[in-house]
Amino acid sequence: MVLWTAAHAACAAPPPVARIADARAEYRAMFCAVVQRDDPDADCSDKLRRFPDEAAAAVDTPPIDSAPAVSVVIVGGLFGECLPSVPTFGDAAARLRASGYRVSHAPVLGRASAEANAAIIRAHVAGERAAMPALPLVIVAYSKGVADTMTALVAYPELADSVGAFISVAGVVKGSHAADRMVWLYGATAARLPVNRCAQSDGGAVRTLTREYRTNWLATHRLPDEPLYFSIVGLPTPARMSSVFSVFQRRLAPIDRRNDGQLIYSDAILPRGALLAYANADHFAVALALPAAGLLGVNRNDFPRAHLVEAAVRIAQARLISSDSSTAFSRSPMRPPASSHTP
Repeated sequence: MVLWTAAHAACAAPPPVARIADARAEYRAMFCAVVQRDDPDADCSDKLRRFPDEAAAAVDTPPIDSAPAVSVVIVGGLFGECLPSVPTFGDAAARLRASGYRVSHAPVLGRASAEANAAIIRAHVAGERAAMPALPLVIVAYSKGVADTMTALVAYPELADSVGAFISVAGVVKGSHAADRMVWLYGATAARLPVNRCAQSDGGAVRTLTREYRTNWLATHRLPDEPLYFSIVGLPTPARMSSVFSVFQRRLAPIDRRNDGQLIYSDAILPRGALLAYANADHFAVALALPAAGLLGVNRNDFPRAHLVEAAVRIAQARLISSDSSTAFSRSPMRPPASSHTP
């Protein structure tokens, strides 16, 4: 594993990621249409970060009033079950259900390894497909849930035939420098959570988040060609970063200040598929509707998560019913957001 230092951060930006398609313009159009459907006066411009290499929207936006044509499975992240009153994408799930979508949460374990949760995801998807065999299935995964889902898709090849699309949101794809360098702080955070509500597990949760583990896994495993893959990355401006992440952000900044308080932006992009957005939200705000009381210093939690997820699901749905999804996106290589821009 490469040893990352401040010197690396000062180097030129990494080369384009040739296998990642750019869907930011298409997604921005859909996201804004969904936001302004519910509030015509809403300003959606600051919710998604825009960088100079993002193309202008030049495609037709799929209709936002189309009938639900997919079922949705949500996969939560680390310690997700420890806060049952704050389900991952709970507000998004409620909105999708109100619109007629079938939505379920895979019962992954908050303190289990990726391998253990992969088996749970497989069983849950099998149940959903049996219940609704005619509907394509879309997985929306968050943080460690992305690593769990990637593991499931590789470990159980039949799962790829059952899943139409996989949407990663702030996903631990290439591992977390925070998990590598600040295990003590993870422990302190975990100690402040009501972990008695979490089922006992194999104890491999944090181990499978480390950079060493994830990069080794990616080097030895290949994601199947299907389903469709989409990535949404958290990349907040300083004003949108909750104070709980201030220590993490300072520790990550010498490596790359383009992070969500837990993940470097480039570590949260799936190795294939399309990049949908850089969300102006930190690692919690992008997925968890935490209490307004400022739990653990979470003071920048207001973000339109429901619209973020609905827009992604509608993009995936449109591609799944398209006669030729292979031409749906711009095929120009993805470049990282310029490091000269404010993170």
